[in-house]
Amino acid sequence: MADDRQAAFLKTLDEYVAAQADETLPAADLPAAARKRVGRQNHGGMRAEEVGFALREAFEAGGRAITDDAIVRAAEASAGYPYLIRLIAHYLWRAKKDLIGVTETDKAIFLAKIELFKNIHDPLFWGLSSKDRFFLWAMSKDEFDSEFGEIAKRMGVSAGYASKYRERLLNAELIYASAYGRLAFTLPYMREYVGKDYIERLGGEGGKDRE
Repeated sequence: MADDRQAAFLKTLDEYVAAQADETLPAADLPAAARKRVGRQNHGGMRAEEVGFALREAFEAGGRAITDDAIVRAAEASAGYPYLIRLIAHYLWRAKKDLIGVTETDKAIFLAKIELFKNIHDPLFWGLSSKDRFFLWAMSKDEFDSEFGEIAKRMGVSAGYASKYRERLLNAELIYASAYGRLAFTLPYMREYVGKDYIERLGGEGGKDRE
């Protein structure tokens, strides 16, 4: 019975998310598929209202109860990114509560981000050259989007030199132009990941590997 309820929950969620995100890939194909489709699941993702509706419908289909506040928190935390929506939903379903609230949602978001970093951010980030990573680290210092000239200053290089890495990261669809001369991260929580991970593992400096 429990398996049937979970199956109904997952089927409802996955069908809605796939339709809204123009996906035909089942959740089982992620995260490999997510890495291939990174540019199409970014700042133009699902709206929070759409995610909230999908979560509500899925929980109703599965016969589980979740509070309105929890739905809002989960939807906003997902950033409309299909893989992250599924991760958060997975951990919400695992909550050992008759009524899932904000406390359970915060735990689900925390666990989902760990998996997101491991499965998506790690292979993408550490597959880049040291200078590409350094460029992203320079971007991570800003609270929101970044001014290109300021990124070059933080790297200690000329704008012309930094432009090489800007173009590579734009082509890789890891960043996008948010406005003229300004750049933003494509993936949700990439700023948080880069700022923490790069500082801890490289001390904010470029490595000795390829440029």
